[in-house]
This record gives sequence, C-alpha cells and structure tokens, in this order.
Amino acid sequence: MRPSDVLWSISSEGTANFDDSVRLAIDFRATGQEIEQIFFVRALDEYAAKSRARYSAALAQIAFLFRKYGNIGAAGEITDLAVALSDLDLGIVRHFLKPGKFSARPMESSDVWLTRVQVVIAINQLVRENWTIRRVCGHVVKTYPMLAKYLAPNSENPAGLFAKWYSEVLANKIKHPAVSSAWQDRNDLISKVAELLARQGIAASPINIGNLILKDAVPLAKRAVDLGPHKGSKFLSRRKARAT
Repeated sequence: MRPSDVLWSISSEGTANFDDSVRLAIDFRATGQEIEQIFFVRALDEYAAKSRARYSAALAQIAFLFRKYGNIGAAGEITDLAVALSDLDLGIVRHFLKPGKFSARPMESSDVWLTRVQVVIAINQLVRENWTIRRVCGHVVKTYPMLAKYLAPNSENPAGLFAKWYSEVLANKIKHPAVSSAWQDRNDLISKVAELLARQGIAASPINIGNLILKDAVPLAKRAVDLGPHKGSKFLSRRKARAT
C-alpha cells in the first residue's frame, strides 16, 4: 500500500477539506518522526538493539494515529499485534505469530536478504560507471567496511561474496520472495534516491546514487543481523592487525 493510500484509509471519512488534509499530514509526519526516534535514537537507551519492545512501541504510535482519526477497528487490531509481541517475552505465542510449515525454509531471514539486495542495487549502479565488478565490490568493502562486518562477518573475502550475491540476484538464483520483490522494485528506490540528491543540489549520477544507497544500507545491516560482541569480523580483525 502506498503512503497516500494509508493517509486516506486511516480516516473514516477521508480528508474532506484542505484543513483536514493539512492536519492529517502534520500528524502523519509527527508519528513517523516518533517512530524513527524509537528505532534509531531511543534504541540505544530504552530498548535493546533487537528488542521487540521497539516494535510494540512503534505499533502503539500507529494505533494512536488510527484511533485519533476514527478508525477504531484498525487501531484495535494493531494494538492486538503490539500486545502479542509483548506476550512473546512471557512465553505466550499467539496463533498468528506461530511459524508456518515450509518444506524449503530459507536459511536467513527476509531483513537480511533485503539489505543484501540493497547492496546489490547499489553495486548495479556503480557498474554503470564502467567499473568492473571486482573494482566495485572492492570499493564497497573499503569505503563501507561495516557492511562487510554485518553482512559477511565470517567471510575471508567479503568483496567476492558481494560479487556472488550480485551475480545470483541478477540471474534470479536466489529463491526468496523478499529478494525477488526488492529487486523488481529497485527502480522505485533509485528514483527516490535520485530525487533526494537533486533536492540537495547533488548530481543524480549512478556513482552518487550507488554510494548513498550503500550508506543507507549500513544501519539496515546492523539491525538485520544478530552480531554479538563476541563474534566480531575476521575481515575487520585482519585490517586492524595490518594497521598495528
């Protein structure tokens, strides 16, 4: 569902006039900012990095907005989901949160693969600058080493692993629904990044688009993986060793 569809659906009567539209837009933006605070700022203080409490708090904000504009039913369902997430900490698993049976369960979760595809999309942009895939992946590892840490913590050759993901995604060899969807929608991401660069007065060239996508992928990668302090990264350890 597009954001514009969400804006319309959360009001039981729609936005009947300009004043209502402005008020709704302000509330929608404020809710988004509050949710960003929950995930990107308060997470360091109030919530653990991978805590479900962040999602429960974010859902509560959305439910409040729905309720404010009269969609009580939707607010109740979202609140129910928030409570169900909290129940997991008590060992209670609601029926709609129980895992389904899947004969070929993917080895890794969708959020990990979505971040990998974002890296692949960035690589695809940089390749358009007539760089070789080897040079592009070397650039990714050198310029954004945290991507290697989070996405390839045990790899001896993260650049080679990025190149492998790139070739497999392009060849449609990754049989994961999140991968197919994200890759098919890549032009939406590229367009939005290009618009953001243009508003900042920066040329929307493939190299600038690719680098901004990579930059934004770092926090996504950090949240997507469970990387405890005891695990570390062989790649970063070798770089530190060479520097000393």
